Amino acid sequence: MLQGSPQPAASARLLRASNHAAAASVRPRGTLSASAALIVIIIFCLVFSGFVNLVRPNGPYPATFITDGGSGLLLIGAILSAARNRGESVRLYGWMQAILLVVVTFAALFLASTESFGNKVVSWRSQIGYGLVAIAVCLIVRNFWNAQFILRVVRWTTAAIAAFGILQFVLRSHLPSWLLTPVDSGEYTYYGTNIVRANGLVGNTIVYSVLMLLAFAISAAALAFRPSWPKFWLSALYVAAIVVSFSRASIVGAVIVAAATAGVYALRRGVSAVLPAIIFGTVLVSTAALALLANSSISASLQNSFLISGLFGGGNVGVQNSTALHALNVQYGLEAFSRSPWIGLGVATQSQTSAYAADNAVITDGAFWSLMAQGGVVLLAAYGLLFAVLGAFLLRSSTSASRDVEGRALACGLLIFLVVAALFLSLVDSAFFGKAVYLLFWILIGLVPSASQPREEGQL
Repeated sequence: MLQGSPQPAASARLLRASNHAAAASVRPRGTLSASAALIVIIIFCLVFSGFVNLVRPNGPYPATFITDGGSGLLLIGAILSAARNRGESVRLYGWMQAILLVVVTFAALFLASTESFGNKVVSWRSQIGYGLVAIAVCLIVRNFWNAQFILRVVRWTTAAIAAFGILQFVLRSHLPSWLLTPVDSGEYTYYGTNIVRANGLVGNTIVYSVLMLLAFAISAAALAFRPSWPKFWLSALYVAAIVVSFSRASIVGAVIVAAATAGVYALRRGVSAVLPAIIFGTVLVSTAALALLANSSISASLQNSFLISGLFGGGNVGVQNSTALHALNVQYGLEAFSRSPWIGLGVATQSQTSAYAADNAVITDGAFWSLMAQGGVVLLAAYGLLFAVLGAFLLRSSTSASRDVEGRALACGLLIFLVVAALFLSLVDSAFFGKAVYLLFWILIGLVPSASQPREEGQL
């Protein structure tokens, strides 16, 4: 062997690395399909709905027309595509069948409801109909480049609305009212303060905070799978937007998401590899906390701050009223369940525009309690099965060694968000069913299979 020539093992590694680089460089970018372009339009109108609705602030709202109309076109496109390609084998996932089961269950419960047909259809659309969009997206977006382009659109649109929400809070005394209050919702403040809670004009501040939580879960998972400073700062931007929404549930949810994704990072890198960093971070944070608490003026300022004393300490009257309202919603849910435990009081009864609401209190916070009141054990069981099957799919997708990091990170982030939303947020608010959150969630679910491709050799 000539002196200075690479060793066989080294040569093999260099060859694999060069092949991988060459494959990445020649990977076709593709062209954006009509279906993918329609999905991009829907996402823009979801995230920037407040700005779109300024065109016609008194309704009907154009953002609703575009998103619902676009969703209908996606469903039609999926049906036509399936009919045109009947000879091709198409993979159907268990979560698709679970969605159809909830759709059918909801439709069957129509018979037990005395609400108007229009109210029942709106309730069906908002609480499960959008799930059909996930099936449509999965069937018609099967190109990796198209899926990745859509994910980039999600990333930058949510980042833009996060930044705008932060500006709403910082510049609340200088911005005009039409940049602070969505046309389809009121302004959220706290009694005795000058705080205007960030809402990004996407709806009420709770929906905005959960939308930011969804974006944060996806970004944090991507950071755990492949760390980089841009992903870190993007995740920090989402967290800041959640904080200035002053939603207690979403702030706690963000802490859970951060802890979960940190655990994912530790599992991927190995506990022994990250243990020194964990110890160093713990010592650093503890030292900083003790130093701040040792300073009496700083300690007093922190303890008397609105975030600690007013919000989580319950010292603000508005926060106390909100806590009392949450407790009432739980009580309403349990009372409704006791009246009709198996099939509930009827679909759409918990809407504020329902006939039931004319003489009864309805559940405005707590998706779990609302579903329980509407459909009883039957509806809860259908949703429980859906979330269980969907969670299993996302878990398999996030741990599949045969796929690359793009799809695995997306699946992991969606799984973490699903667990937080289903097991925690749904008990205290109904923002998971807010259109911006719910429809975007299902679009992302539909993208999971196409957002990854077979893993290249040598890829982590």
